[in-house]
Amino acid sequence: MRFSTPSIILLAASPCGLCHAGESSSLNDLDTILPNNNIDGSLYLDLKEHGNNRKLQDSCLDPSPVSASFTTTVIGGGSSSSACTPALVKDALATIMKLSENSDTCGSSTPDYELSILLDMGGDIDTDAIDEELEHWCAAAFEEGTLDFRKITKRGDAFDREFFHGGSDWNDQYELLRYKDGDDERGELHHVLKEDARRILLESEMDPGRPMSFPSYLPSFDNCEIGAVMCCHVADRQADDLGGFCNGDDGGDDAAGCADADPMDNTDVCVASMADSPVANRVPKGLAVYHLNEEGMPAEGNVNCHGFAWGVDEEANESLDWRYRGNLLFDVAFKQSLYEKGYVKNVPGAPMCGCIEQMPTVTRADCTKIESVTETYALHVTDANRLELKLTSADVGYSPCGEEEDGLASHHILFNPNSVIDEKLVGKGNCADVIDNTMQEYGYKRSVLEIGEALFTPEDVSPARVLISFNVAVADIGSGDGPAFKVYDPDDLTEIPIKSIAMKQGNTAVELTLSSAPNADAMYRVSNLVTLHKRIAPMVTIEPDSDDGAGYDIFHTSWDHLTIGNWRLGFTCEACSDSHFSVSSEDDEGKLYTSQIFRDDGTLHPGPRSDYNAWDDVDVVDGPSYSVDIIAFGDYGVQIRDWRIRQ
Repeated sequence: MRFSTPSIILLAASPCGLCHAGESSSLNDLDTILPNNNIDGSLYLDLKEHGNNRKLQDSCLDPSPVSASFTTTVIGGGSSSSACTPALVKDALATIMKLSENSDTCGSSTPDYELSILLDMGGDIDTDAIDEELEHWCAAAFEEGTLDFRKITKRGDAFDREFFHGGSDWNDQYELLRYKDGDDERGELHHVLKEDARRILLESEMDPGRPMSFPSYLPSFDNCEIGAVMCCHVADRQADDLGGFCNGDDGGDDAAGCADADPMDNTDVCVASMADSPVANRVPKGLAVYHLNEEGMPAEGNVNCHGFAWGVDEEANESLDWRYRGNLLFDVAFKQSLYEKGYVKNVPGAPMCGCIEQMPTVTRADCTKIESVTETYALHVTDANRLELKLTSADVGYSPCGEEEDGLASHHILFNPNSVIDEKLVGKGNCADVIDNTMQEYGYKRSVLEIGEALFTPEDVSPARVLISFNVAVADIGSGDGPAFKVYDPDDLTEIPIKSIAMKQGNTAVELTLSSAPNADAMYRVSNLVTLHKRIAPMVTIEPDSDDGAGYDIFHTSWDHLTIGNWRLGFTCEACSDSHFSVSSEDDEGKLYTSQIFRDDGTLHPGPRSDYNAWDDVDVVDGPSYSVDIIAFGDYGVQIRDWRIRQ
């Protein structure tokens, strides 16, 4: 689509700035007037020769409908982005002066003098003032030649706002291929994006090209203080394009369709603070946390983030990426993401596209920059003695930017040495720390799964066993497709085969029954060969040991009781939350008696009873316990775990 070419128009000054109304200067006035008006000798001779045919302070171009244009290519990354400069305007005016009907008269003038007349400076040649005015003139021509972003979709501010929030029919509809009953060969396509959003193609192929305004009037792009915009998409609505997994089928047995198709994954989402984008979220506050789901996979699924950046200081605001940030938004959000790849929908808790301050915290984003811009300006003198400067075309070239690992973040730092973009683009592998720090602000602490200790049963227990204790209950551990643990000597890596695995102490421990007893003088380790999951929150895991010798030390133990004849005094019920000390016995027939139980809260629980008995089997939950703590004897006393008996 072609747009009417706007212009900036300057009117020529009065034919005789020194005459009274209705008068003109004549040759007889020149000797009096010229010395007071600093007109050079060549122009003085020209006026003497042509008499009254040229009036004082009237442009030599009147009348002369002649045009000249100039084209300049600006490469991205430079300190200046303007393709229109005072020098280029003067060169174009000099060309017009040579081509005009009054070329003989103009030959004795200069562009600066003609501009001093056209700029109403009374013929005084002040180069600095002329250049300053021409800079404003170029800026006005650029602004007048810029396409209003509202004209891209032509569906109104409400539609544009909802689209960038992740709504509207452009985001909600998905391409489908549906077959009629009994006809397996002919299908009908529905919601084809290339038809629904064909205006994107029209604008992207617009000839001549134009700068596009940046839509700061939309809530998603209001006040981008960091100097970056990012889009994050979670779905693919278009089949057979440049990205994503949508194939257009209706989602039958042999195809996934587009209703739940994913984009190509290029980032991990950490958190989304709804307070950063209350308009898009329609709530003033809230927090969405994305880490791992129950299967231990990223909870957000596939997400594709893509953005662009510009400088935020005054000098950087002259960069191409700043002047053409409206074009960058069109290219990233509309052309590349939507039209070419079919990427749609937002990460819940954030808009789909917006100032990066409003977007979710992610590990990285792809990046696009302005590679170059070729601007063409036309300078035209009309037969009404008017001078017009128009921006007639802007050919914009784009290219990827930033280092592959961190994309947008590294590109942003080029413009902003004091960049704080790492608050939103945190880098690969840093989501866990970001989530922890964010949750601590809300008074929450991350749940962790850890191995507390690994203990051999005492030497007199047969078969020998290893008890592995966890800080919280774990999900059931089975043999699955192979062994879940291995017990080995780290010096020579010889293993003790494991006969069976059993969950103990309310799933806070796992017991490994060994096929042979360990050497009492050797050190051993145990490694988990499978991922261990927390029972309540299975996304909290202990990953398998990857290297031999990187497991957990297994400690040899002894019983936590004293044996005096058929009496035992000692610690019982390892799994209990309270500490218990029992006085128990076993008669000749093997019958168990517990005479007294002391508890660490000061209460007494007398017998006769049979529970909490130190003669009981090691497998009984409230039976005897063992540990690495040896029984300590001192002056008139003995200590067993956290209990002390003394005279």
